Amino acid sequence: MKEKTIHSLTAANEITHVELRNLLIFTVVISLFLSLSQHIADSVINSDGILYLYLASLIQEGDWQSATKAYNWLFYPYLISQISTLTTLSLEYSAYILNAFLTALTCAVFIIIVKEFAGKNKILLYCASLVILCYPNLNEYRNMVIRDHGYWAFYLLSVYFFLQAYKKTTLRAVISLTFFTTLATLFRVEGIIFLLLPLLLLFRSVSSAGKLTIATTLILLVTLLSTLIYSHNYEHINLRGFTKFDQIEHILSSFGTSVSSALNSTEKFINTLSPQGFSNDYAFAVLAFLFILILLTEIVSATSPLYAIFLVPALFFSRTTVNHQVIRPWAYLIAIHIIILVGFLSSRYFLAGRYPIPLALTLIIPLPFLLQLAYQQLQKKAFSPIQANIVKITTVLFIILTLDSLISTGASKAYLKDAGQWIAASNKNQDISLFTNDQFVSFYSGHQNGKRIREPRFKAVIQKINNGKLNQFDLLAIQVSRKNTTGVSTLLNSLKTKPVKIFNNRKGDSVLIFKQ
Repeated sequence: MKEKTIHSLTAANEITHVELRNLLIFTVVISLFLSLSQHIADSVINSDGILYLYLASLIQEGDWQSATKAYNWLFYPYLISQISTLTTLSLEYSAYILNAFLTALTCAVFIIIVKEFAGKNKILLYCASLVILCYPNLNEYRNMVIRDHGYWAFYLLSVYFFLQAYKKTTLRAVISLTFFTTLATLFRVEGIIFLLLPLLLLFRSVSSAGKLTIATTLILLVTLLSTLIYSHNYEHINLRGFTKFDQIEHILSSFGTSVSSALNSTEKFINTLSPQGFSNDYAFAVLAFLFILILLTEIVSATSPLYAIFLVPALFFSRTTVNHQVIRPWAYLIAIHIIILVGFLSSRYFLAGRYPIPLALTLIIPLPFLLQLAYQQLQKKAFSPIQANIVKITTVLFIILTLDSLISTGASKAYLKDAGQWIAASNKNQDISLFTNDQFVSFYSGHQNGKRIREPRFKAVIQKINNGKLNQFDLLAIQVSRKNTTGVSTLLNSLKTKPVKIFNNRKGDSVLIFKQ
């Protein structure tokens, strides 16, 4: 494509303050609608959500001691409990409302970050709204009650003010950066690593011609000093419910041990393939390759393969329009995220799918520039036949991936919720004992005050029934997977009675409820 076409990205049609405000409002409204539609499509809480709502119930009752014993980072459940108290809504609905607004905030902040990358063009910011609203991984997590929603939102806000402070270090930008980084940390403890950002600002200002004001310097130093003091002495300070720094300490202290253990395991595996021992020298290379493969796979998966494919061309075509002042801080953010992921991966050689999403949100910032360029070329009909076909295929894939992230095609868990609610409604005024092998049935039945239970395997349940260890329970609610083709018949033969109620989904999973 011609260079003059690239330069046209910064042409007329700059967005006004009113238009930007309207775009942000529009994005927030659409995001809230998407969150609502996701909840309507699948209203069954996730496993982590059961834990957070249980913690929120303890906090709401004022039982901080039990809450801190159950978990040691309580800001997210605390917010849920406060929303529930203020609105009189249930804890579950309060959590969904909180998540919906945090996700909407994430979408809105993404747009203003793109604007900070020299994105004053109206079409470009519309493209930014489209990219973030259709981002598959964000949409897939919309309906999950997880603290990551707050982490993502406030991390992006800290990114916005970091970019502003990097371009011009003002007191307002530094205070805002510190404040939103602290809020992000209150959701996920690894956010504390981003308090390195003020340190980067301090070093940059000292090494460059520009000078910091005394007030700004004091804010930077106080922030760093406070972080170091608390992270080092948090056990003695004992802020109840906020003592998870040992997780970071454990990762840092066990890094060498974890790598050494993994290396020994790799050597043993290689020895089974080559008993002569000639291949031991390759153990480190094999381990490093596996490590990098897992890391790259999870990053690409979190970014979305389609988004990841277009990152390189997006960087290439946006190189003349992006404010070069933001390239280095953007690279710093990517580097910090990789360090965080390496820490997680080295400790367990596993990454949860949502861990790389903050990195993915950082990586996809240039994508709206490529989308805007494609739109301009389409308007001018400047695509060659091959380019036109690529655009058509990409558009179809984009629509398919967006719909796939918004429409659940997996097995419905609604039958578990229905079973739990039926048990709760049928025994509302009765003090009954319940045994179930499913945490969702337990949660919706109100069993153990909503505490998340351990799910015994089906074989273990059958053994308990045959050994008479479940005779003391008034109700049994046994979940049987569709994959267990003989499960129902085995259960009926063991209990020698018919269920009073059966709930199932279209795939063949079921919950059988028995009275004893």
